Formats: sequence, structure tokens, C-alpha cells
Amino acid sequence: MLLIRPAKKKKEFGSFDFDGTLVKLGRLRKNFMRAMEIVGMPVETLDRYMAMVRKGARLPVDLHHTPILLDPDLARDTTRHELFIDIFHSIELRTPYESVEGAHALLEKFDVSGKKKLVWSANRLITMVDKMKSAGFLFSSFAHVITNDGPYVKPHPRAILPILSKLGLDPADGFHVGDSLTDIEGGRASGLEFFGVLTGMLDRDGFHEHDVDDDHILDSVADLPLVIEI
Repeated sequence: MLLIRPAKKKKEFGSFDFDGTLVKLGRLRKNFMRAMEIVGMPVETLDRYMAMVRKGARLPVDLHHTPILLDPDLARDTTRHELFIDIFHSIELRTPYESVEGAHALLEKFDVSGKKKLVWSANRLITMVDKMKSAGFLFSSFAHVITNDGPYVKPHPRAILPILSKLGLDPADGFHVGDSLTDIEGGRASGLEFFGVLTGMLDRDGFHEHDVDDDHILDSVADLPLVIEI
């Protein structure tokens, strides 16, 4: 099918998810699976779970809810669940992440054009600093990095709207790029135009399941210049 895209949109700033959008998702999966192995969780459940998520199933993908759905025994053994979270974070802090091809070049275009760029991620700040460095992204080059350390977490709009206000940015002048249902909901709830990428959680059918049209689905973040003037 030949996709005819509408004219490029003029936007003043962009917000980017991190895992699955700026960096490849495979490393996150490997880290999650390794932590599961260490605490004795049934690792074969992870790929079945993620296959459902890819097609748009409304299932959580985070450290607090997903492990319990993969191994219900964790609900009765909170110490083991906490151990899983600690192990996962310790693995992340010593494991390099690989950037999506073309992501660095795209962000450099933002810098040249003077457009502000933000990261809006469900990571913790201490994790984000290390993960961005390992993937070659300069933390200080972003107008703001929004993480789950604050009182509001993605997709709640109050996680990002006060920051946009402080930066003097109108949500109507920006967009959010992401790979998951959380990104879709966060972008829409905040008044940011949403673009999905196929390098992460959702495949094309998964985006369609949540009413994302083909002209708002990109093969990767590197294709953003097809839809946005940069």
C-alpha cells in the first residue's frame, strides 16, 4: 500500500520517549529477562505477554505491575518482587543501550534548527542519566528530561504540562513520539500531537487498535522529517 502523507507540519518542539523510540527495545527485554531468571520467575511468560502488548492489548508494561502478571506469586512475596526491581535497575546501570539508527542525526537537526527537544520517559532519573550516556545522547542537550521520579507519572498530563509552561511552550505547538500505549495516552492527554514508531512495543496493528492512523505511524524516529518541518 502506497501511503500518501499530508503536508509536513510546523512544530516548535518535540517530546521523545526513550526506550523503543530513541534506543532499541531489545536491550530492555534482555535486562528484564535476566532479572526474571535471577529471582526464579518463569521467563517463558515474557515473550507471550509482549506479543499481546504488541498487538494493542491493554496490559501494563512497568516494573510494578508486569512482574506480578507474569508471576502471581510475587503478589504474595513482596520481598522477592522488590528484589526483582533492584536487580533490574542494577543490570541497567551497567548495560549499554544501542541507539535507533538515525536518532542522533535527527536530534542534531533539532539543535541546528533551534527547536527544543524533551525526553518523556517512565525511567527513573538516575537510570536515565546512565542509559542516555551509554547510548551516546547528551543529557544536557535536552530542554528537559521528564522521568517517573516526580509526583505525576506518564501518561498523566501533569507530568509534562507544568514543565512546558515553565519553558514557555504551548502543547499545541509540539508533538510526542513514542512506541507504546502509555505514549499515545500521554501525548493525547497533554494536547501534544502523537506519532508512533515501529521500533518498540506496538506494531502497526497495535497502533491501529488505539486509533493511530497510518499517516501518524513511522518506521522509526529517523523518519520524523517526513511529517514535521525540521
